[in-house]
Amino acid sequence: MNATTLFLLGGALGVLALLLTILCCTAYFMAELQLAGAFLYGALFTVFAAGLLIFGFAGSSNRMKRTDTTVLMLLIWTVLPLFAAIPFFVSGEYSSYVHAYFEAVSGLTTTGATTVEDLSTLGASTLIWRAALQGFGGALTLLTAVLVLAPFDAATSPSNSTIPGYEEGDLAKSILSSVREILPIYLTIVGFALVFLWIAGLPGRDALIYAMTSVSTGGFTAANEGLAAYDSQAAEIIVCVAMILGATSFLAHRSTMLRLPTGGHGDTRETLIVVGLLPGCTVALMLIMWLQDVPTAEALRHSAFRAVSLLTTTGFDSAPATFPVVPSVFVLALIAVGGASFSTAGGIKLFRVSTMFVQAHREIKRLIHPHGISSAKAVGKSFDIQIMKSIWALFVVFLVSTGAVALVLGLEGESYDVAITAAVAALSNAGPALGMTLDAGGGPAEGYLNMTWVSLVSLCVGMILGKVEFLTLLGLAGWWWHSLK
Repeated sequence: MNATTLFLLGGALGVLALLLTILCCTAYFMAELQLAGAFLYGALFTVFAAGLLIFGFAGSSNRMKRTDTTVLMLLIWTVLPLFAAIPFFVSGEYSSYVHAYFEAVSGLTTTGATTVEDLSTLGASTLIWRAALQGFGGALTLLTAVLVLAPFDAATSPSNSTIPGYEEGDLAKSILSSVREILPIYLTIVGFALVFLWIAGLPGRDALIYAMTSVSTGGFTAANEGLAAYDSQAAEIIVCVAMILGATSFLAHRSTMLRLPTGGHGDTRETLIVVGLLPGCTVALMLIMWLQDVPTAEALRHSAFRAVSLLTTTGFDSAPATFPVVPSVFVLALIAVGGASFSTAGGIKLFRVSTMFVQAHREIKRLIHPHGISSAKAVGKSFDIQIMKSIWALFVVFLVSTGAVALVLGLEGESYDVAITAAVAALSNAGPALGMTLDAGGGPAEGYLNMTWVSLVSLCVGMILGKVEFLTLLGLAGWWWHSLK
């Protein structure tokens, strides 16, 4: 393993330690002394581990191979939750370290699944920590998409050449450039969401929580009832806008902001697809509610919110627990598609799904006109047979991984519907979507509370696989197999 990999892992742990320290101070000033001690324990352990890695591997070369960056990404999504879970476990708010680790993985991967039955039993600082993990995870998602995923996958429309230091192989320069160019956009959107939610009437703490979890498309809530607890249409609209911005390309957002005085940026086709799908999804969900005697105005309001939440793989729900559930097939279809490339959303991604449809249409036309020539473009981006091979490989691995996780859940006693939906929700990083398909009104932990530790660990693996995407793992496995030979 490259020494720089461990050095950068230490840097990521250092950032996590800083966040834990901030939460320790927050808990202290909120008079939650027991939680302040739990965060202090977490900060001390994390600082110790970060110091060992940073000082032990300082001075190593900045140059890394693609396999090294992939290993780094896997370590970040696997190791950081081990330390982020310490406050959850030490505070006594979670029954076991497995539950605490599940919560940390779900937070950092912006999945939003939880085993906490009643959020009112958690301290205010714990609720903020869950949201902070999702905010941090959203930022990590954007950085890894630019620095790690794009070199492996041409299907994500790579633009790494625009990142200073990338072509020279200077990883440190690439990371600093990415932080400067992408994170300000991310933090600006979170800041605007926070201010507007506060103006809409949400308490300051809750506004902060929903600002971080909506832009990161995370799905953690501040109350058992979710946004239904506030009954605020203004807050629902603000959250919808934040979810759409989080699920669309931040590179496009950056270009739009930079070019806005001269007319904006034209590469917004994936955003247009999201907006174009919303009316149809809203009408379908509205009919489901309307046929079950839900008033038309209420059905339209909550259907539109659910459509945005599912399309962006967030999983929020504004409807009361008494409202009709969403058919599992409908939920699976929407969350599996996911958001745009270079976004915080999970799923297969819009460009890849659009490309599969375009290629299928080309093959049908070829049957009718064998010698015809048609353009190979999807959402305005050209693709060739090599990109199609990578997309089909990813799709097959997604299906196989879903089947493997669902099989484990089934063997552990979960029903067929729960096993399939939970597996897709984990791999698409849309954990709360499972609750929309269950007619029980059991709160945010619906479907996850009574799962065995084996099921929870398998879902953690699925969440991490969904976040790192599968082509990177295929590339790493191919490199490992080649090195053995």
